[in-house]
Parts: sequence; structure tokens; C-alpha cells
Amino acid sequence: PYDPGDDFRREEIDVGFKYPPFTMFLFLPLGLFGISKAYLLWQILNLLLCAACIYGLWSFFLKGYGILSILLVAMLMLMLVPVRSTFSYAQTNFLALLFFFDVF
Repeated sequence: PYDPGDDFRREEIDVGFKYPPFTMFLFLPLGLFGISKAYLLWQILNLLLCAACIYGLWSFFLKGYGILSILLVAMLMLMLVPVRSTFSYAQTNFLALLFFFDVF
């Protein structure tokens, strides 16, 4: 939700793609939008992926303990600093974590 300055644009946006080539396809749909709208869409996707990871952790460890245990898993996961950092830095950690669970 901000307009990047010229220094940021020159250092980060105009240098090309820093990630491995196959991950370009992950970010391809975001290139159709402006930077603010793409950031908002990516954070919404991160929120949905985080919810899927919470469900995956719950179903893997505490599914037999009832529905209140999903609140415990959500609370414990959202208290972790790396989880909050994933949201603040807009990283792909939740997507990587989903590969370890049979959520879909």
C-alpha cells in the first residue's frame, strides 16, 4: 500500500528475478497487477495458506481431541515469531510447509 521510491525500484524491482527460474511461474499472476494490489493479493493468499497449514498441523497431531484443539494449534502457530515474519516479509514459507501435509 505504498509507492516504492526510486532507490527501492532500482535495487529490488528493476534487477530481474532473484529466485530460481521455476518459481517465476508462482509469481506470474501477480505481475498482472500493480505493486499494491499484488501485495494485497499475495498477503490474502498467505493468510489462506496459513489457515491450510493450521488445519494440516491439527489433522496430523490433534484431530482426535476435538474441535477446540484446532484453536490451540492456531494460537500456538500464530504466536511463533517466524510465522509473523512470514507475513511481514511476504515470504513463501506456508506454501513450502503445505508440501509436508496431505491437506488437499
